[in-house]
Amino acid sequence: NLAQLTALDGYRTLLIDGDATGQGLSLALGVTGRPGLAQVATEGMPLAEAVVTLPVTGLELLPSIRPGGPATQPSAARMSRLLSAARAVYDVVVLDAQPLGLTSDVKSLMLSLDRVVLVADWGRTKRDALQQFAGNEPELSEKIAGVVLNRARMRRLGAYGVAFQAKSFTGSRAFS
Repeated sequence: NLAQLTALDGYRTLLIDGDATGQGLSLALGVTGRPGLAQVATEGMPLAEAVVTLPVTGLELLPSIRPGGPATQPSAARMSRLLSAARAVYDVVVLDAQPLGLTSDVKSLMLSLDRVVLVADWGRTKRDALQQFAGNEPELSEKIAGVVLNRARMRRLGAYGVAFQAKSFTGSRAFS
């Protein structure tokens, strides 16, 4: 993933598991039962105490939540403060967020980010939903660096024309 590649390339990189309900990323990386995002963002734990350095890549991970911890997502204001603190220490900060709906909290959080990469699931995420998400909020569409298509059926991509042709979701520019 992007965070691992930047860490391997020598950049001090923090990956934040921002999905308080799923914890899939922390589980996949084998980091469980530790303080994490909720404790740093809402309880005032120092970031350095909750971060885990992963072997091989040197990637630093802020896990989601520890078992028994609160399962609520920190507010956008608290996340913005956490991201500002992380930017002061790290070269690259990657936030892996839970699936988003465009609430005022999500909009506020996205506006505090430098760039956003949307992740869409083949066969599940509708193009109209992506276009609506990006097109209805011009200030957010400027933050979108691109879209990653998960679980793509590579053989079927050819049915859509050029296999890797970029498509603009806002009509104003193409993604590469």
